[in-house]
This record gives sequence, structure tokens and C-alpha cells, in this order.
Amino acid sequence: MEDKSATETSFTEAFDKAVALQDENRPEECIEKAQKLLAEPAIPRYHRMRTLLLLGSTVGDWDEAHEYWENAETLGRIVRRWRPAGEDEAIDVPMRALRVEIDDLKKILDEEKPEWRDVSLDDLNTDDEDTATESGLAEHEERLAEENSRNAAQRVDPDYLATADALSRGLKVDGQATAPDDPIPTVVVPSD
Repeated sequence: MEDKSATETSFTEAFDKAVALQDENRPEECIEKAQKLLAEPAIPRYHRMRTLLLLGSTVGDWDEAHEYWENAETLGRIVRRWRPAGEDEAIDVPMRALRVEIDDLKKILDEEKPEWRDVSLDDLNTDDEDTATESGLAEHEERLAEENSRNAAQRVDPDYLATADALSRGLKVDGQATAPDDPIPTVVVPSD
């Protein structure tokens, strides 16, 4: 098994390259690099959450950005369920920093939320002439269907989470047992 620090360094370097692309105002390349990083099945949870947040702050589509935020928020809650605050300072410090990033992105998304997202289906189904028409309802449903199909591939993989959960609790996965404090086996991300 590879040394943890080398693996961490590899993912950190790959993440930093994606951030540098964002800083250089090259969003398409940043998104591509970040998505490649997320596609690595062995990406540590910390790097997965940071990459989700990077994508959420880089993509131009509000719905897609919200989906990335939602995945980071969910993964953060899962980590906290496994490792409650106050049990391990080595986990608490980065999780506090991630919590700030998650909350900051949520605040930005709330400020930029499209007006049509505030319309409930009940409002769309009234007979009042001041509310949305039948075409407005159809447009709203079409947007929701597009969002669901576009974001289906971006959801956190439940098999990945189940394997990570089993490994973090020291259970056998593919015939390999780990202790709860052992790092999850990871693979070095090839550098470009």
C-alpha cells in the first residue's frame, strides 16, 4: 500500500492545478481537471468535497452548481456521522474549514437563485391570471426534468460511500480488512 502522505500530496497537487486554472480565468479547463479528479474512485473524502465546492463555484449553471454544493454538503454530513465533532482534532480542523466553504457557496447560490426556482407547483396550478400560465408550468417541468437528467451522473456514488463506510469501520471489502484508523486505500492521480 502506498504511503498516505504521497497519496495526499498527489491529490492535493491535482486539486491545486485545477484551482490555478480557475485563478487564471480558464473555467472550462478547471472544470475538466476537477471532473477528472472526481472520477478517481480513490479520491479521499476531503479532496472530493473540496473539488465539489470548486466545481460549484466555477460552473456557470446555477442548477449544476447547486448540485455540486448539495453533494459536498451530503458528504460532509456523512463524514460527521462517522467522525463526530470533538472526537478527533485531526478531522475537526479540516472539517471546520470545509464547513465555512460549504456555507459560503450556499450563501452565494442563495443570492444568485433564479426567480423561477421560488415558484411552487401549487402557485403554477392556480387559475389566477397573475400567475404562470400552462406554458409556464410546462417550462418549469421541462427545466426540472433537464436538471434531473443532467445531475443524475453528478450524484455521490452510493457504492463508493458504502465501501468507504465499510473500510472506515474496519470491515472487509473485497477480501481486504482494514482497521478503523487506517486510511482508505487510495490511488495516486496521474499528473498531467
